[in-house]
Amino acid sequence: MGVKNTMNNFFTSMTSQIVSGSGQKNITTPMGPFSWDDNLQMWVNTNNGMVMSNIVFQDQFAMMDYDVTNETGVANLYAALTLSPTTWGNLSSPQITSTGNKFASSSGPVVLPSSATNRVQFIFAESTPTITISITSTITGTGTAPNLLYAKNNILGGVVGLTTYSTPFTITANDTLAVGIAPAATSSGTGSLIVTNITTGTVLGTITVDYAVA
Repeated sequence: MGVKNTMNNFFTSMTSQIVSGSGQKNITTPMGPFSWDDNLQMWVNTNNGMVMSNIVFQDQFAMMDYDVTNETGVANLYAALTLSPTTWGNLSSPQITSTGNKFASSSGPVVLPSSATNRVQFIFAESTPTITISITSTITGTGTAPNLLYAKNNILGGVVGLTTYSTPFTITANDTLAVGIAPAATSSGTGSLIVTNITTGTVLGTITVDYAVA
């Protein structure tokens, strides 16, 4: 049973007891036994002395949805996220054979994210939340490891918005993002780049990588 249902039952029993005016006004709840104190005009937990205002707490739980059994209320704040396009593309087909910035796209590695098809747009169904993105690498190979790159809101291409990844960064509604690498000379490697929404712990995309630079 979700927390929401438990709390609904709890407060319903409290309200019923007050309205009826009968009995000892002692209630056993999932939170422990409570007794109504006429002097305090509050419920008092007979185990630990915690006090609870019936009306105030009912109002608070009515405004906030604590149901943990489905994607609603607070639990859904960051869930309503879609990506356009839905895939990040790749950095492996064709294999990267030269140095320089290479970004993932549906047609393989590209020099810079110069068109909308080379970038992923973040679309939120909720108001305008901010999430935090990380880029991790599983690349193994020889020589110097490549720098991980990202271009945020790089609408016209070029160096504006182009960053060497070092720490997680924030994304808000309608931001665009391209992910890539800058392979070093005389190095090779294969693996993946993993784009993660660390606000929710959700992997947003896995980008395959294959490079061999002479």
